[in-house]
Amino acid sequence: MLKVWNLALIIATFSLCLFGTAVTRGGILSSVHAFSTGPLGWALVGLIAAVLLVSPWFLWKRMPELRSEHELDSFVSRESSFLFNNLILVGAAFAIFWGSIFPLLSDAVRGSSVTVEPSFYNQVTGPIFLAMIVLMGLCPLIGWRKASRENLVRNALIPVAIALAVAALLYGQGVRSPLALLAFPSMAFVAATSLQEFYRGVRARVRGHRDSLLWALPRLVWSNKPRYGGQIVHLGIILIAMGVASYFMYSTSAGGILAPGESLSVGGYELTLDGVEQRSTETRDIIAANLAVTRDGEPDGAIAPEKVLFRSQRSVMTNIGLRSGLREDLYVILSSVGEDGRASIQAFVNPLVTWIWIGGGVMLAGAAIAFWPDRRERRVALHLPEMELCALEASRA
Repeated sequence: MLKVWNLALIIATFSLCLFGTAVTRGGILSSVHAFSTGPLGWALVGLIAAVLLVSPWFLWKRMPELRSEHELDSFVSRESSFLFNNLILVGAAFAIFWGSIFPLLSDAVRGSSVTVEPSFYNQVTGPIFLAMIVLMGLCPLIGWRKASRENLVRNALIPVAIALAVAALLYGQGVRSPLALLAFPSMAFVAATSLQEFYRGVRARVRGHRDSLLWALPRLVWSNKPRYGGQIVHLGIILIAMGVASYFMYSTSAGGILAPGESLSVGGYELTLDGVEQRSTETRDIIAANLAVTRDGEPDGAIAPEKVLFRSQRSVMTNIGLRSGLREDLYVILSSVGEDGRASIQAFVNPLVTWIWIGGGVMLAGAAIAFWPDRRERRVALHLPEMELCALEASRA
């Protein structure tokens, strides 16, 4: 099913990879990431044009061989949810692509390049990715081919209850942002659907295979690696989404010029400048601002952002001060130091950012499990010609 659609996505993906290379290597767009100029960019544009001309022609020529063997039996089915998820991802890709090429289009039409701010991507892709997350949670609850309403309601009952409980808890804690009250319960819903899959599988193994609770979970995952590896990937995506949403909705920042003994408050932290330290090595000069940190009125160590001057290159690098934890990150920048010893400080408190990295690790683990070779599948593949021959002889008989 959806063979033509899949090949169209493959063609578009490869073309966009070439486009990204052309942008960063050909000087087509002015960006911090577009650090090269030269003829390579336009050569890649020619290659993109060739791909977009030749590939659809091959697709059209092979269309009779690529017709779907099955059709969608129901609007409410797992197959249709896969298709909707694809459409959502294509919408996100188009929105990001449109924002990327808009400066080129505005320059061609109006004669002046209009820069697209980060707020455009946040406003456009935020709802798209939230819809993708909700659909990702619904997919495991829906049966193949055609799902009954009763079965869908029964499977969704516990995840929906957990999502409503999270929403009520957040509201009780003083959260009033509509986006937060929608995003975090949606993530809880998806996490609950994935954990429900594991719970039901473990319960079945304990009852049916007499496995112990200690071994039921790993044996369950290994018995169907693509299915449960995919569920682990879902959990990783939720952890990433939690960190990203918390960063954009609840990060705080403050800045100021501090003399020794003066303080700067940001997100429950207070940073007090003890003084500016200068030191040198064979190749560089270093200026550090030594800051004492208190959190909620209690001493919490120190942090020292730096400015580093490389004498041979006459270039300056900023070394941030970073305190990272599962709850939040304290991120401090030394912008400049005056002759009077006063330091210009920028400080940020970013909640749950560490969970983005943890979620990435969980995603990689789930992908590794899902794609891990299976000896049983290899044996089936080796004997497949014999099985097909037997089936053909049986049908003739």
